[in-house]
Amino acid sequence: MKKDEKKLTAEICARIRDVAMARKMSHADLARRAGVSSRQVYLTMQGRANLRDSTIGKYAEALGTTVEYLRTGNERVRMVRDGGDLYMAGPSESSKEEWTVAKALRVLAEQFELTEAETRRKVLGSLGEMKMEKR
Repeated sequence: MKKDEKKLTAEICARIRDVAMARKMSHADLARRAGVSSRQVYLTMQGRANLRDSTIGKYAEALGTTVEYLRTGNERVRMVRDGGDLYMAGPSESSKEEWTVAKALRVLAEQFELTEAETRRKVLGSLGEMKMEKR
């Protein structure tokens, strides 16, 4: 493995470890959810795993995040349902932790390369359309 590949793998492993810890997920639970061995999780948590694309995808799914986040650290906003409540959450945060509207708008603006004002108009417009469809 080349030096750059080792560094990227270590960064991916660190993100996997950080998200798992934020979710208070045990190694055994992560292994079960991702469909990988306990040894694989151990090596990942140590930053020494040899990760295939398919394994990164399994971890992303098990952790409720994206492959892009695990590879790059770029945050994407996603909607999370907790009971009857809907939250905006980042991939590295607990699903029950609510983002402020300002933070969500900032992340969306970066994600779609818009100004915050443009993003706000688009989000409010979409919410208005959703309200009309509900009726």
